[in-house]
Amino acid sequence: TGYLPQNFAFESQHIDWALISLMCIAANVFWVPLFYFALNKQQLSNLRERNAELENSRQALLQSEAYKDEFVAAVGHELRTPMNAILGFNDVLLDDMQLAPAERETVRLIRLSTDRLLKLVNQILDFSQLQAGRLQLHPMPVRISDALAQCQQTFGAAASEQVRLVTELDPAIPEWLSMDAQRVKEVLCHLLDNAFKFTPGGVVNLAIRKDGEHMLFEVQDTGVGIPDAQQTFIFNRFEHADLQTHTRFGGTGLGLAICK
Repeated sequence: TGYLPQNFAFESQHIDWALISLMCIAANVFWVPLFYFALNKQQLSNLRERNAELENSRQALLQSEAYKDEFVAAVGHELRTPMNAILGFNDVLLDDMQLAPAERETVRLIRLSTDRLLKLVNQILDFSQLQAGRLQLHPMPVRISDALAQCQQTFGAAASEQVRLVTELDPAIPEWLSMDAQRVKEVLCHLLDNAFKFTPGGVVNLAIRKDGEHMLFEVQDTGVGIPDAQQTFIFNRFEHADLQTHTRFGGTGLGLAICK
């Protein structure tokens, strides 16, 4: 092809070197992919072993989480019994005994503290059941007006001259509905409890309306409100709007997570 001079003399060593070069190229073409194949196979084997270790770790964590949930549920049930006894004896002290004003105030504080502790235990038990997927609903025919009356009765005592409780019931809602009244009441109680907690003065409004084929439970208050930037995570467990809110108002941060 004109690359070599015309008087170039081919000798036997040229042919030998050409043959050696051809053999080296053929060896590279064959052995290099084979080497990379073996290396890739080893990496895949290491990856499978690592994935197996990670899966074993995940299973161990899940098992540990299950043990923790079972422990929390067992302890919660054990705590309920003595607290119910304390509440019962507290009612006996208030109703059947002649107590001085200072003693009656002490008994009242015991009752408030026990109510708070029982509420905390119930929240932990509900959330542990939800996390474990063991919370079962039991729908049955319920008059929605009765459920609304129960909320009024429960939070009527929380209302005061500074905060009023207002309820609305959409007449378009049927009188009887099939639902788990206990769980619906729990959700409404969590929402109303937050509304009263963060409303120093004004109105707490509970409205139950018909929304197409669904029912809308709406709680509004004239309290401190929630900034838009914080509304995305307040329904997560153990979350509060900010540190000042947690310090001032307390709470476990489980109520809205249970509602969700």
